[in-house]
Amino acid sequence: MAIAGPLAGIVAAVLFGAAYKLHLGQLLPMYGCTVAAVWLAGVGHSKKLREMWRISAEEGDENVRISPLLTLQLTASLLILCGLGIWFAANA
Repeated sequence: MAIAGPLAGIVAAVLFGAAYKLHLGQLLPMYGCTVAAVWLAGVGHSKKLREMWRISAEEGDENVRISPLLTLQLTASLLILCGLGIWFAANA
C-alpha cells in the first residue's frame, strides 16, 4: 500500500501533462521534489506519528491533530524543494 501514493501522483502528473500537452520530463522535477518533501517532512516525526495513530485507533477518534512542527517542516520542505524543482525545470 505504500506505493499507492507515489503511483497516484505519477498518474496525476501523466494526466496533467496530457491535458496541457506537456512532456513528462517537464513535470518530473516537480513530482520528485514533492515526493522528497513529503518524505523529508516525516523524518524525525515517525515515532510521534505512530503513537498518535495508535492512540486514535484505540480511542476510535478520527479527529487527530497533526503536530504544528510536522506541519511547519512539511511546509518548509515543500517550499524549498518545489522551488528548486521549478528552477530546474525552467532552466533545463
